[in-house]
Amino acid sequence: MSETTDVDYPVVDGADVAPETILPAGYHCVKSFCGALTEYAVYLCNWVPEESESTELDSKEPASKEPKSNKVVIVKFAEKKSAELEIKSLKLIKDALKRNPEVAGHFVSLLDHNKLDDAALKAHPELKDHLWFSMEAVIPPFTLKDMMVSFNGNFNVLRALPLEFFTQMCSALSFLHNEANISHGDLHYENVLVRFIRNSADNATESLTNTKGKRPADKTKSPTNPMYRLQFVLIDFGHSAQIDESVAFRRGDVDRMCGVTLLLCDAVKEDIIGQRDWDETKATDEKVTWHMFTNAMISVGQMRGNIEIGKTDDLEELEKWYGGYAKNMIKRQRKEFDQSVTELLGRMQKILDN
Repeated sequence: MSETTDVDYPVVDGADVAPETILPAGYHCVKSFCGALTEYAVYLCNWVPEESESTELDSKEPASKEPKSNKVVIVKFAEKKSAELEIKSLKLIKDALKRNPEVAGHFVSLLDHNKLDDAALKAHPELKDHLWFSMEAVIPPFTLKDMMVSFNGNFNVLRALPLEFFTQMCSALSFLHNEANISHGDLHYENVLVRFIRNSADNATESLTNTKGKRPADKTKSPTNPMYRLQFVLIDFGHSAQIDESVAFRRGDVDRMCGVTLLLCDAVKEDIIGQRDWDETKATDEKVTWHMFTNAMISVGQMRGNIEIGKTDDLEELEKWYGGYAKNMIKRQRKEFDQSVTELLGRMQKILDN
């Protein structure tokens, strides 16, 4: 059995619950991220697939078998209705990604799911209406909220950061809405994970992870080490819905994305723009400014020239008016942005240590 560390037991009716009493065979807890287990529970685990056998909720689908190797995964327990909804959405995403694998990094993959076994139900009969499912883990498990906390008021946040988030989320939501045909329904800074990917010398990328789910060694201090880039990952589809149920769900995702982008815009240190002489007129041929972009995040109905876009697809219009501006500004700030991402990783690792 793999070593378990940093385990915080959730509470069920006032009693401490050891993870090994509810986790299915093959899953060994490394860390828990949960409150009252009767609502939900999330565990970071080491998984040995050969010890676990999946039972599909849809009897028409054959049970999938994962390769027999140790994996670091997330195991989530939730009430049956919510769990079935999230599992269904993760399956739709997984299927759609087969046709468009380029955006796969913005989502986590469903690995396994089932009812609680007899031993777990005997120990915790109050969970009889719960299911569990396992997903790919992002290591270290940093949320966008964690990243913003690491700013601590003394980090030079560049405009490239919110613009990078904006461009990535436009791609992720466009895929989600138009190819997987679902809306997220609960997009906020705790439901976005930050994945640090190392850019190697040959331009290949390597995710910052290891096989035991622990924090990797800090390799950011040497100037000769490769830089890292950020990848934003959408999680928690417990409030998702199929797009054809209501167009309002699509609009809701866009509004929430703009709200999170605006939080990042508010963290930008304006003085550093002047120090580096990043003239916006040189960054793009379009007559788009930072002020116009932030105004658009405040109200997606106000575009350049106060054009009303509320009757069309807000996401497409946002990309049309501001996608080029965002990409050009990111390119212009690339060197400093890469350096800031490396510094950001160090700050966030300190949070993980505490």
